Amino acid sequence: MIVDAHVHIQQLPPYAPVGPTAPSFTHRPAEAATAEMLLEEMDEYGIDRTVVVQDSSATWDNGYVADEARKHSDRFVGVGLLDPFDPDNAASARYWMSERGMRGFRFHPNYYDEPSITRPENRAMWDVLAELNAVVQIHMPVAQAAQADQIAREYPSIPIILDHMSYPDVSDGPDFPSHDPIFSMAQYPNVHVKISDTARQSHDEFPHHAVQAVIKRLVKEFGIERCMWGTGYPGKLRVDHGWPSMAEELRFVGEGLSWLTESERDRLLGGTAAEVWWLT
Repeated sequence: MIVDAHVHIQQLPPYAPVGPTAPSFTHRPAEAATAEMLLEEMDEYGIDRTVVVQDSSATWDNGYVADEARKHSDRFVGVGLLDPFDPDNAASARYWMSERGMRGFRFHPNYYDEPSITRPENRAMWDVLAELNAVVQIHMPVAQAAQADQIAREYPSIPIILDHMSYPDVSDGPDFPSHDPIFSMAQYPNVHVKISDTARQSHDEFPHHAVQAVIKRLVKEFGIERCMWGTGYPGKLRVDHGWPSMAEELRFVGEGLSWLTESERDRLLGGTAAEVWWLT
């Protein structure tokens, strides 16, 4: 099974709203990234399942992602956004999961100048997420690692996924000491790493040697059983957003990461995500 653990889909008005989800967020999409585009690409490249993630420019209304994930429940898993400064975010979490079928949420600590997900006011939200078996993705650079560390420690039943490897400094090799706060989170069995956004972070041509050393270290620390693969946007929007095409993404895992065994490659491409998201 091949599972893409990270693709953004969204619609534009009047079908779905667009707008900021952070104080400094100004991006407005010019073109929809639709479920239909994604399904067509999945069929072309043999992708069995995809985790569809609410885009940061799509407001806190997770309706489009929720509806498409429910409509295509055999192909999609839905991940929404929750406002860490919303006093009613515990109720929102319960609504989106219990009534709209979302399976988890993504948080962006790097969008704020102060701690966000670890605010004492969010205790009720985290309790609901633990109760409902939510999967949580955390999008952050290493500077916000302390927040993710605290949540992973205090809520060991919640699977935590660190998106895009938490943006390592690929020039800091061979041991990457600046990324030690991320490596140290391997001590928590509920923490996983998403091997994604690799080409853009590597800043070199295929096979992206600069980032490969970081990936090897992440696999060493977390084990391949806690590493998963993800990409970005559907169809031509990948290139429009500066991401590799799906063909290039798959080539990187298949040819670029030639040091993986076949079983390790299978685990990265789908086994870990299938386990975390309860896919069969």
